[in-house]
Amino acid sequence: MRIRNIIESKKKILLVLLAAVIVAVSTSFYFVNKKRYKIILIGLDAAGWNVILPLIEEGKLPNIKRLMDNGCWGNLKTLEGRTSWAIWTSIATGKSLQVHGITDFMGTDAATGEKVPYYSGSRKVKAIWNILGEYRKKVGIVGYLVTWPAERVNGVMISEGADESDFFSSNYSKPSFERLLSEREFNSFRKATDTAFILKGEDKWIIDRDYFVLGFSKYLLKKMKFDFFCLYIRGIDSLSHRYCRYVQDGTLGGLPCYKEVISGYYIWCDNAIGDLLKIAGKYATVVIVSDHGFKADCRAERVYFLSDLGNFLEMADLDELKYNSKAILLEDVSPRSPLPVRNIRISCDAGGEDFNAAREKAKDILKGIKIKETGKPIFRIIGDTNSGFMLEVVTDTPQYHILINNLEYKISDFLIENNFPGKHDYADAIIILSGKNIRRDMKLKRASIYDIAPTLLYLSGLPAADDMPGSVLERAIDLSYLTEHPLEHIDTYENVKEPKAPEPFCSPADVQRTKERMRSLGYLN
Repeated sequence: MRIRNIIESKKKILLVLLAAVIVAVSTSFYFVNKKRYKIILIGLDAAGWNVILPLIEEGKLPNIKRLMDNGCWGNLKTLEGRTSWAIWTSIATGKSLQVHGITDFMGTDAATGEKVPYYSGSRKVKAIWNILGEYRKKVGIVGYLVTWPAERVNGVMISEGADESDFFSSNYSKPSFERLLSEREFNSFRKATDTAFILKGEDKWIIDRDYFVLGFSKYLLKKMKFDFFCLYIRGIDSLSHRYCRYVQDGTLGGLPCYKEVISGYYIWCDNAIGDLLKIAGKYATVVIVSDHGFKADCRAERVYFLSDLGNFLEMADLDELKYNSKAILLEDVSPRSPLPVRNIRISCDAGGEDFNAAREKAKDILKGIKIKETGKPIFRIIGDTNSGFMLEVVTDTPQYHILINNLEYKISDFLIENNFPGKHDYADAIIILSGKNIRRDMKLKRASIYDIAPTLLYLSGLPAADDMPGSVLERAIDLSYLTEHPLEHIDTYENVKEPKAPEPFCSPADVQRTKERMRSLGYLN
């Protein structure tokens, strides 16, 4: 009897040990697989192949080159003439700016009529981090545009502008900074200490901002596990705006004291990517995109832009029209910007079909305004919005004239000189996909910003949505993954509506700081 009891006891011990081994193996397998499906999206505003490829040939971007060699890369079709705020929101949502509602870099305060920065509640549809969170995917977002105040997500969101906040600030982080790290650790991200690339004076905020985003991203990736992580680096765009005047013949030449600034920042970004890759590990899928490239416009003649279309409409008696005896008011609700795209809002008593007819009449009148010397229209209608329409203005012929109601006007009367001659290159946006489940060393063609969200959803194990105009970039994905994960579709992810974000308090100091930065980059006059 005693021997039998001993044998039974040993069996129980063996069963317990076997169960422990099974749990350990299962847990290990779970975490290995979790690592295999980690996705990191890196946004490099204004990064272009015109700079990247020459620097790779010189051996100065080893981390980006390694990602290209181990993945797919190519040009990314983007939105011509749109601001970064609109394009990055389209990347995050997979939707057009007319659908997601972020049409420029500033919107209009409904109460005061003042131009103020867009905030996260301005976005009308879900971003990819909202969708993934609803499916219990852990997400981390750091510094992305139009994310203030920070949204409550299944993970962590550090909103844009957090570099200007303090440790005890609210609205800049969900969860709060106090729950994520110590005040000492937070302050260690505040000011750039990287001696490889230091900017001084009025440009120092550029590196300080990106240094904060990079430092916080590295901290979170080390401390927490994410299924999807995203960070946005702004500096290439900001420095290209500031220093493009020193670039000659479309190359990185120019005055000796400035010629290395832009290329130097690309190198800084490459080093940052290398740091992130070390933390992410070999099982991560890495996606790098830009919203556009950047090119110098160093022509000898002056460069102009239409600062205020509302002034043009008023001078030409086009700010108020008549339709069926009703007044139609046309208003330019775009910020003063060197971008040629303008947003026209129509106010009238008519609704429904009458509103649409009034809009068509206004568009026809504006399309009928011709340049006297060439006979070509000065306006090109781009598309309709819920409140009006968007158009593009021809501003490269300031010496010519236009005829309105048989009266002749100089085009230059409506223009001001642009002191920032560099400009966005919408044909040179980049996309790189590399790592787990991605094909190797392949040139990617016909990729669009609308394809990013569907592709990220698919790589996360979720269906593509039919109300997203883009498609999954199947040609960039490994054949074994495609075979094991047949592509599925869902009508929309918008069925479950999240609570509307509250209207935030935006202090005059916040607005003024944002406007000063935009003015320093040439967005505001």
